[in-house]
Amino acid sequence: MLGWKSVKKIDGHIHLVPDEIHKAQPGFKDAYSKAKLETYLEIMERYNIEKAVIMPFNDPIYLAMQFKVREVHENLLKFKKEYPDRFYIFADIDPFNTASDSLKYVEEAIEKYGFDGLKLHPTNSGFPIDSDYNRPLLEYAQNRGICVCVHSYPDANDDLCSVSKIRRVLKRYPKLKMMVSHMGYLEFEELLHLNCYVDMSAVLPDYAKTFGLKKTNEILRSFKIDRLVFASNWPFSRIISSEEVYDDYMKILDYCNFNDEEIHKIAYQNIKNFLEGK
Repeated sequence: MLGWKSVKKIDGHIHLVPDEIHKAQPGFKDAYSKAKLETYLEIMERYNIEKAVIMPFNDPIYLAMQFKVREVHENLLKFKKEYPDRFYIFADIDPFNTASDSLKYVEEAIEKYGFDGLKLHPTNSGFPIDSDYNRPLLEYAQNRGICVCVHSYPDANDDLCSVSKIRRVLKRYPKLKMMVSHMGYLEFEELLHLNCYVDMSAVLPDYAKTFGLKKTNEILRSFKIDRLVFASNWPFSRIISSEEVYDDYMKILDYCNFNDEEIHKIAYQNIKNFLEGK
């Protein structure tokens, strides 16, 4: 059986902050101060991470000096241009823009600059995932076969990112290519029969702490293996430090005792299928 640290991986959900933002805002605290390209390249080598998907925040303050979404896209594109074989990048939205302007900037990112998908973070944007604001974005994504990653770490059933709202979106857009981040947290059971990929970013240490390793293994295995995506949310976690993220993930996943074929799918192939349209 392959060990998770040594197996080739694509991390389906990470965050990086441009160097110029770090320099201009030295007051960044906690995990934001860790989200540096140089640090992450070292981590990729240490944990055999071939590629990673850089996700934006739906809040331009962390990725742009002028707090504009076009500048966010320019900064994300720099990561991919500098390391084209290491990173995928997802387009952002600025909730202070109109829905039509957000669509315009997303179309530009996808069609002109080759972004790999769209990230929607209802908690940060303030727009429920099934809101009218998101409709033109989701319609565009379905019509063009664009990957959409949706934040879902709800604290209540009526949360902006609740799985019930995701279910309504998928009913409205049945051909939408969606990946749900953080497994819907405590609402994971409601995702089991939905037509989407599910990434384990941020939530795995929470599950292990709350339920124990045995139950965490059962939660992961309740999903079809072809739908599970390895992802960390590095450098962010609700309960552990950025330095602990990957070691914690490796320990939990090694405990789960997936066979080699399952590991390859979760660690690598499923996210490639999602991103490459298979």
